[in-house]
Amino acid sequence: MSVPVGVDPGHAIRQLEVDILGHSPALVARPAEPDVVAEPRGGDTRAGTEQREFAGREAELATLTRTAESVRTSGLRVVWVVAEAGGGKSTFAETAAARLRARGWTAATAHCPEVDGAPAAWAWRELLGELGDGADVADPFDIARAVVTACRDHPDGVLLVVDDVHRADSATLQVLRQTIAWMRQLPVLVVATYRPSEAGAELSATAAALVAVTADRLELAGLSDDGIREVARSAGLDPLDTPTLELLRARTDGNPLFVGELAKWVASRGAREALTSLPGGIRDVLLRRVDRLPAEVGRMLRLASVCGRSTAIDTLLALWTNPGSTEGEDELLDAIDTAAVAGLLTADTDLVVFQHVLIRDALYESIPALRLRRLHWRTMGYLESLPNPDADELAYHAARGATPQTVEHALGHVEAAARARFDSEFRADSAPLWRFAVELRDSAGHGTPGAPAADRAALVTALCALVTALAHRGEVSQARSVRARALSLAQRDGDERLTLLALTSWRTPRIWTTREQRLADTQMTSAVLAALPDTTGADRVRLLVTAVFEFEGNDTPFTIECATEAARLAREIGDSELSCAALNALAYTALGPDLNTELPAVTEEFLTVAADSGIIVYRAAAHYYRFLAHLSRTDLLSAASEVRLGLETASSGRVGELVVVLSAFDAVLDVLRGDLDRAAGRYADLAARLTAAGLANGAEIGLVGQMVIAWFRGSLTHLVEPLSLSYDYAPQTISWVYVVALLDAGREADARVVAERDHEVGRDFYWTALSVFQARALVRLRMRDRASALYDELRHWSGTVAGLNSASVTFGPMDDVLAELAELLGDTEATTMHRDRAADVREQVAAALAAMVSPR
Repeated sequence: MSVPVGVDPGHAIRQLEVDILGHSPALVARPAEPDVVAEPRGGDTRAGTEQREFAGREAELATLTRTAESVRTSGLRVVWVVAEAGGGKSTFAETAAARLRARGWTAATAHCPEVDGAPAAWAWRELLGELGDGADVADPFDIARAVVTACRDHPDGVLLVVDDVHRADSATLQVLRQTIAWMRQLPVLVVATYRPSEAGAELSATAAALVAVTADRLELAGLSDDGIREVARSAGLDPLDTPTLELLRARTDGNPLFVGELAKWVASRGAREALTSLPGGIRDVLLRRVDRLPAEVGRMLRLASVCGRSTAIDTLLALWTNPGSTEGEDELLDAIDTAAVAGLLTADTDLVVFQHVLIRDALYESIPALRLRRLHWRTMGYLESLPNPDADELAYHAARGATPQTVEHALGHVEAAARARFDSEFRADSAPLWRFAVELRDSAGHGTPGAPAADRAALVTALCALVTALAHRGEVSQARSVRARALSLAQRDGDERLTLLALTSWRTPRIWTTREQRLADTQMTSAVLAALPDTTGADRVRLLVTAVFEFEGNDTPFTIECATEAARLAREIGDSELSCAALNALAYTALGPDLNTELPAVTEEFLTVAADSGIIVYRAAAHYYRFLAHLSRTDLLSAASEVRLGLETASSGRVGELVVVLSAFDAVLDVLRGDLDRAAGRYADLAARLTAAGLANGAEIGLVGQMVIAWFRGSLTHLVEPLSLSYDYAPQTISWVYVVALLDAGREADARVVAERDHEVGRDFYWTALSVFQARALVRLRMRDRASALYDELRHWSGTVAGLNSASVTFGPMDDVLAELAELLGDTEATTMHRDRAADVREQVAAALAAMVSPR
């Protein structure tokens, strides 16, 4: 039975269904025919016999086959197969695997679990079993090494299919990136399938990180007419006339699952009813098919849906019967058999599996809330009785099944599982469990002033752990919101220990601001200042790091002071993680002009400490800061090499951040090449993705991109209104850009008013970028005294590209505006020198662009 089509018994079984519904005379018993012994077929497909291939995907299969042949000579390649639910991804992958097996390849397939609670990196453990490696490994890096070892044993080519990676956890994606980094020279083809509408930030980031080895992205559109005919035939609708073919195409858009389901409906009820039988979509079709079966079958299916896509038969039996009873096993097995014949699930000796997750979802969502909660709790109770229950599975059912009376019991399982994930290398994967813990504690009233002190403290502790987990996932806005709540609760109770825990709960590397428009968060800044005098040791280091990222952009001297002290204290304490966090903060402050000369040395120390510590997330961040250090010296080739190293070592949350940086950097490279239209498209796309992901500065990057393009096109007139809004909101950030826009719009008087306010340009990673606007504004307004002071400072950046050190913007050689300033000041010799140097910088950049390949 075909998994992606969802319900695919053969023609004989489907015809039997039609005959039963229609009371066909064909069901009358006939004399038995003598047994005929069938001739044995050819060898197993795994041994090399190619199966008859599924129609409707011929072009995509040809493309994949060509890629596979190239892998044998060029090394590893990745192909992404993309389609929505029921779009035929799994069938396509299975067909491709059969084709390559027939050509001597080794093929293995793994499926990412489609419900919560599965062990970390489960798909890769399944894949190892397919490759014949029975080693019991749990650590993701051990899994990655085992996969590489297994693939080296098959020099004739290995196909690795990772199905439904939109459901992959951080560990699965980490193993994917790591194995690919280690197998680039091996003849391995990795095929990963996913639903685009369910692809999260981590998957998008991983796909972007693997662009260098990605051969293709195959989007499976609707089936061809031949494909629709084959699916309909397998569903029992044969022959298929032209009007019915058109009906199936029009109603399903060729989605294989929907084609199969609707074809079954037509086969049993006729084409006329199929025209109006889907008012609620395909879910209604699935539920109607269930409703036509005996009641006990529907009950069994709903019980199974509580447990997920697959369920142990023993678990089903425990839910089916009364506690302690052994009756009903035959009825359950009969119900399973009936559901299997109906094409809703498959069953082996100890496991039942839904043919498609949509079937499971439709059934699960049809269970009333009260009954659903009780079923989850019963499931948890049964799992507790087993010798070694899976902690994540226990936690999932405990959280879903808890009532106010059973919260404490549920919390034991949920927080134990959350801590286990949190204490692993993949803290990001603990976020859903900590969310469950917070929800349970809220439901029990632990956040109220009258709750016991221990419960109030436990809620704040869970919130702080959630902050760290969310920060590891790159969910910045949510992490800030949760931290604000934790801090408020701790301050309300006057608990200094918990207040410090909340203030220092953001324990991840940081490569950019986490504050919208970089405005001060007064709750955080006042609390940090209040806590600093009495905080010592490791807690002080963490608090100083917090201070750096809360005050950066608003109080540069204090930020530098905090970062410098944090690095010194961390070295004295000798804790590697503290040292990484402190050096991260110091490297961030060194992006500005005041510590810029120290940036290479700081990043070198950061990378050394991070590598020695073995903390991968900080190692990736250190590579990122070295990337920026290279850019500050206009060394594009070294920068591209450095960022590749960062991507190879990054965890999922950091990959997401690095890919955002690279998306902006790609736009910068387009600007440097002179392709402004393409750069504008990249900036717009990045802003849309950041905004959709709920990140703080999505709109800001969109405006920044428009500023870059407008600078090179010669006018910011069209940006006056959005810049006015930003100026009202954050004048210290955008004032000089606004002045230039007003001048371009012919509003010199208004521009002069803003310029006379003399807003200081923030001395951070955007300082060189924003200073060019200040320089141009002063030149155009003939403000010589200020222009002279600015020239004296900017001349130290002669020979660089303005803004390039941020990796997100560029405004051309700094010497362009230095020449304008020198000309205003009447220094002819300096003017000529800067223009010559600007030409040299352009030649240097052009040579690097010609030599470099994409950093991804």
